[in-house]
Amino acid sequence: MALVILTIVIALLQINSYSDSSVIKTVPIALSALCLYYYALKSNINTILALIGQNKSLLFLLVMILIGNFRSNYPDQTIGFTISRTISTLLLFSALLLAIRYYVYKRGFSVIDIVANFILIPYTIYFLVNFALWISGVTLKESVMTEEVVNKEAVLLSYLGLTINRVQFPLSTGLNNYAVIIGAIFSISLILLIIIQDKKYKLLSFFSSVTSLSTLLLIDSRVAIYFPILICFFLKLSKNSNFLVKITPRLFYLVILGPLFLYLFVPLLAYLPFIDMITRNSEELATGNSRFLIWSICLTEFFNIKPIHLVGYGYFGHYGSGVSLEWADIFSTWIDGDLKTSHNTLFTILFDYGYLGLIIYSLVIYNTSKRISKFWNINTKTSLLTFGFISFNLFAGITETLIGFYSPNYFILFFLFLFTEMVSNSHKTTLSQTNYKPVRTNPLSTAYSTLVTTIN
Repeated sequence: MALVILTIVIALLQINSYSDSSVIKTVPIALSALCLYYYALKSNINTILALIGQNKSLLFLLVMILIGNFRSNYPDQTIGFTISRTISTLLLFSALLLAIRYYVYKRGFSVIDIVANFILIPYTIYFLVNFALWISGVTLKESVMTEEVVNKEAVLLSYLGLTINRVQFPLSTGLNNYAVIIGAIFSISLILLIIIQDKKYKLLSFFSSVTSLSTLLLIDSRVAIYFPILICFFLKLSKNSNFLVKITPRLFYLVILGPLFLYLFVPLLAYLPFIDMITRNSEELATGNSRFLIWSICLTEFFNIKPIHLVGYGYFGHYGSGVSLEWADIFSTWIDGDLKTSHNTLFTILFDYGYLGLIIYSLVIYNTSKRISKFWNINTKTSLLTFGFISFNLFAGITETLIGFYSPNYFILFFLFLFTEMVSNSHKTTLSQTNYKPVRTNPLSTAYSTLVTTIN
């Protein structure tokens, strides 16, 4: 297990990005390969293929993202870097899938065990390393923001009497990318701590919650704080009713309807009396922090139907299509403003992978949601945890890009969680089929009983 945790932590730290040493650059790939080899020896290839065959949509999504990487529009991305990233991703994800299957099938681990050990522990270590580097004054990456963006006061901390500018942590490429990762971990930790109330991992979930919340306050990402709290509040109210079972398969509607929800709902918040306390200015709500303007440009692009829209433009499709040049002025206070995404998962999928990609992504969300609903009464704790993660992914995806390599560490988290859910519920299905024993009856006895019943 230590090997898996170490492999994930090294992948999250992205140490190959901070050194020109060929030895250091090969460490993540070597660890993933070692982990894959170790758990491949403990696995049956036929059962792995059967597992993948039962969940083709998730495999198609991964393949689609990797193909999109080879069709990259990002300036100066070399073919060597593309091949290296593809190999490291395949090795890491294959190793994680085999490790998860081993611990679920062979060691009897529950989803909570896997999530605690393979998600909460590695990601909390990652956050703590970032904290330590920031406190030490270490800078590893060039800031993607100008001083005008960085030198803004953290709103929520100001109400606690603390005057601190927003923090960009050393291992993060930007505020929002890092915030959604922490927000997802905050959601998982809160659900374990408050909703499931798992005693085994109570201390871990509490520590992870505190670490996540502290980081989000310093980043000043309010949405990544509000969503986990609201999701937990909703689960607390309805976890014992059948309402969740009924609405879960319909979660995938948020993939498409999410932006419309924000269009209609957010401007109404401007009329709430306390809203000034949690926003930086009135324009932030009126324009969705400029996202409404960007999405209008995106809609114009996709209303003019083109053949390329079927498969998309490839990685950084918004830039390759030339559309992002129309909103570059909005990001004038950021470096490389013309490379900024649409800040919406739906539009990013359309730009990069087209309508075909949108169908595959929607199928992944639908199939996962359907399994949650199916196993709700059998495995309620797993269903609650998965519902919380998928809900956060969909709501946060309304205002951020949560697909592919735009946020590599969220990319890992997304597949790591879905692998865990997929393997666990597949194991439940296998067990239920194995334990099913048809009742053997004597045909003559059955006929006699039927005749007696008819006469009577």
